[in-house]
Amino acid sequence: MSSKRSSLRDVLSEVTRRHASKPNSANERPVQDVPPIDLDNVLGPRNDARATRDWIERIASHHLGPDIDPGLITEIEEKNLTIAQMEEALLAHDNQKLFGPIVSRYDRSVGGRVGIPDNRRLIYIPAAKVVFCPIGKVANTAVKGWAIELSGRHVKSEDTIHRSIDQRDVPLQVQAWTRWRFDLICQDPEWVFVALVRDPALRMISAYWDKFVIHRASENTLQHTRPVLEYVYGTENLCKEDIEKGVSFRQFCQYLIASQHAVDSHWAPQYQYLQNFHWDRLFNIDRVQDFERFVRKRCPPEYRGISLGMRNAVPKRKGNKRNVEPLVDVLPNELVSLSEKRPALHAFLTPDIKRFISNYYALDYVLLDAAA
Repeated sequence: MSSKRSSLRDVLSEVTRRHASKPNSANERPVQDVPPIDLDNVLGPRNDARATRDWIERIASHHLGPDIDPGLITEIEEKNLTIAQMEEALLAHDNQKLFGPIVSRYDRSVGGRVGIPDNRRLIYIPAAKVVFCPIGKVANTAVKGWAIELSGRHVKSEDTIHRSIDQRDVPLQVQAWTRWRFDLICQDPEWVFVALVRDPALRMISAYWDKFVIHRASENTLQHTRPVLEYVYGTENLCKEDIEKGVSFRQFCQYLIASQHAVDSHWAPQYQYLQNFHWDRLFNIDRVQDFERFVRKRCPPEYRGISLGMRNAVPKRKGNKRNVEPLVDVLPNELVSLSEKRPALHAFLTPDIKRFISNYYALDYVLLDAAA
């Protein structure tokens, strides 16, 4: 009897173990345990570390050239600076401006929005020696979560992915480390710079549905959508009813046409993220498996079992183009009552809207054609 009970316990334990290891949803899957990558060794030093004499000498010789005045090294050392402060001082030094090597710049904007073409927000994936450019509404959350897992760390929850990277709990953004290290990686042929791009119409409708329909009343969302609402309603004093009603997709497009200001990162043209920089590979998100295969193949064997889970992904809705009711003039409060799921793409693509998108995002379509 005891052996049967023991056998039953073993069976129940095995069933429980298997059940616990199964994904709870399409976007969740078991994460393989791998050795955590020593980020300080691969990417260091961190910007918030103290500038020791050794680091001062190494970084100064890169930024100013080999013939450095020892007195300058001692002067910087005595100030007890952080790495970031030390590097800022070196890059502002007259010798750097007059005789120093050209250092890869962070802000790549030229007369456009400052902050979008910004190397600070690029993501290091050290296991694959990949630098990834995150673009709003182009699998941003999914790839950041994957980058965390490929560093040998676990994603605590979907909601913490951006915060973990932005607040440097998992310091994978370029800005957590030195310009010196970024410049070395830019020159290292073993590292590659890549990005995912997306059909502009799909991306724009996805942004509209997420920000202006489903999450339109959230304070975090209003940081992005308030300028559009203020333009449509003609006031900076928006009331609760204005936010609840929201704006139609046509009104959103009208705002983009009329706006003389920089637009939000979620619907800014993708080329703005990529301009003034060399990219080794571009991948079309419609063939995201090509991107995943490319990255996994570059990883050591123990990391190749970690797959890219498409977090936050909205399944494509197939629909008959001839039988789709146009929804471009329907307000969000009515859209939600019509359907819990995002309507078919063609419901938002009337002829005039299609012309607008093809012109406004013309360079994005060029990038899409160029993507591997």
